[in-house]
Amino acid sequence: MIKRKHILFLTPGFPKDEKDTRCIPAMHLMLSYLYSLDVVDISVIAFNYPYKASRYKWNGIDVHSLGGRNNKGIYKLLNWRKALRMSKSINEGSPIHHVHSFWLNDCALVGNRIAKKLAIPHSCTLMGQDVLKSNRFFKRIQPLPQLITLSEYQNQQLFSNFSISPSLTIPWGIEEMSNSNDRSIDIIGVGNLNEVKNYSRFLSIIQLLVKKLPDLKVQLIGEGEEADKLNLLVNSLNLTNTVVFLGVKNREQTLAVMKKAKLLLHTANFESFGMVFLEAQALGLKIVTTPVGIAPELNGCGTFQTVDEAASLITEFLYNYRPEPSIRTYKVEDTVHSYLNNVF
Repeated sequence: MIKRKHILFLTPGFPKDEKDTRCIPAMHLMLSYLYSLDVVDISVIAFNYPYKASRYKWNGIDVHSLGGRNNKGIYKLLNWRKALRMSKSINEGSPIHHVHSFWLNDCALVGNRIAKKLAIPHSCTLMGQDVLKSNRFFKRIQPLPQLITLSEYQNQQLFSNFSISPSLTIPWGIEEMSNSNDRSIDIIGVGNLNEVKNYSRFLSIIQLLVKKLPDLKVQLIGEGEEADKLNLLVNSLNLTNTVVFLGVKNREQTLAVMKKAKLLLHTANFESFGMVFLEAQALGLKIVTTPVGIAPELNGCGTFQTVDEAASLITEFLYNYRPEPSIRTYKVEDTVHSYLNNVF
């Protein structure tokens, strides 16, 4: 008789409750669907978020929050020890058969130690900027666990920076979504207001567009350290009547706003995958983006290198606007079955 597997997931953050849909949506969609299949047992250790140490149920899944709060130095080391003790306690209650970490960071470092101690496999999904040269954990984690990437773009970054080819690529998937005929927003931007997302470039493109499309309606969803800088830039570019900052929203609210837009403009310098691309396609938005993440692999996705190229693509689309079809290119159920068949 084949034993039912118990998988331990290690992650920097996890939703604090069922209403917390902002925290790593791709991951919680995957785990929620995996749990619904009732083919494995699942435990989660969240290192930093939620900020309060506790044990709780999330949609039936057993979650252990360490409350690390992204602390550094000795406090981070103490958090790692807490994770090791917690994994021991979990294993004593129900033997763990596989450890899976999200991001090649301290979660993967601790995951390697757990896997070695229990003599079980360890795999790791590379989630974002952990494939860049700045990631010192590649030298600290030896041997490396089985690495899973999300896109060909991320594969190329991994090989370019570390001369490593991943063992497997599994893209994220999304749930079914409903479309809308209400398209009162011309352009929407979604993401953290930080340097990597490069919203200064976004606003430069909008400045070019309003010369030909003075009634353009643009909205931005997100928060971050560049919020004040971007608000000042909107004023200096005379875009106050064009660009509206909506601030932070949960996933349901974000999707509801996106559903009213004609086009997603994405100007990031780097993206390992870009869940927002899948959401935009499923909601019937045109996509114009830098060639990052999964975007170059998506049919009908317009990519650009310069602001002039972006403005040209967007102008042509808006002048000849026709509703886009709703496309669910990658499905969450396919993601989960790929992990079940090839990783766990």
